[in-house]
Amino acid sequence: MRTDDCTWPFVVVGSECYYFSITTPEVRTWDMARQDCQIRGGDLAVMQMDCEQDRHLIDYIIGQGWTTAAMHVGVTDEVNEGMWTWLDGRTSDLWDSLWRYNQPDISTSYNCGLLDYYIYDFPRVHLIDGSCSSSLHYICQKGVHAKM
Repeated sequence: MRTDDCTWPFVVVGSECYYFSITTPEVRTWDMARQDCQIRGGDLAVMQMDCEQDRHLIDYIIGQGWTTAAMHVGVTDEVNEGMWTWLDGRTSDLWDSLWRYNQPDISTSYNCGLLDYYIYDFPRVHLIDGSCSSSLHYICQKGVHAKM
């Protein structure tokens, strides 16, 4: 992603370009959040799982004080239960350290991924599974090459 193409309301975080709906009163279901991201020229944000860019994103969220609300991101197992897939087509390693302890669970009603601030042994942002029909804030990212 060329960051010089990152124009308001998107912001550069690390080497990527994001829009955070938490800066507005906007809350949407996962599908409606994805549609809004696409209208804005992006898609729901994808994580690289254990890479420097993820750390930049998490540090930005914490630095902004956005620790009171879960936010929709671009991972789901709605197409194939139990197979968590990022919108760019990569599968999510369920043992990855970004998933919160005991997440994702085996509930068939929680099929969409959320970033959530959680204090377990120490405060951090985790990936959890949640209801796709929950109206929440969300994170859009430019440059996502969706395969779903």
